[in-house]
Order: sequence, then C-alpha cells, then structure tokens
Amino acid sequence: LLKETNITAAFFGHKHMPRCDLMVGNTSCHILSSCAWNHHDSPLSFCIATVDDGSVDINEIVMS
Repeated sequence: LLKETNITAAFFGHKHMPRCDLMVGNTSCHILSSCAWNHHDSPLSFCIATVDDGSVDINEIVMS
C-alpha cells in the first residue's frame, strides 16, 4: 500500500526497542519506541515531526 500511494512519511508504533527508520519505496517509515518502558535499557523517547512541502523533519526527544 505504501508503494502504491507514494506518501512522504508514515509513523508506526510503538515498540519497546529503540526507534527504527526505513524506506518502503519512496516513503520514509518511522517505527517509534515506547515512552513508558523499553527492553534492554533502551531510552524512553517521543518524536516531534515537522512537515513542510513534502519533507519531514523528525526530532527525537530522549527522556531517560
């Protein structure tokens, strides 16, 4: 579906591991970590995404 729709970015989450970023076709995909608890001492974090004219800037805020 991501390859067919050609969107700029997609956000998924959460998982209890560090954030993971990957490309599916032309779409940047971001799998976010949990902001409550994570495995293996992975830091707690959340992301702020700024979207502007087809580009996405992601700022990850690490809380621990």
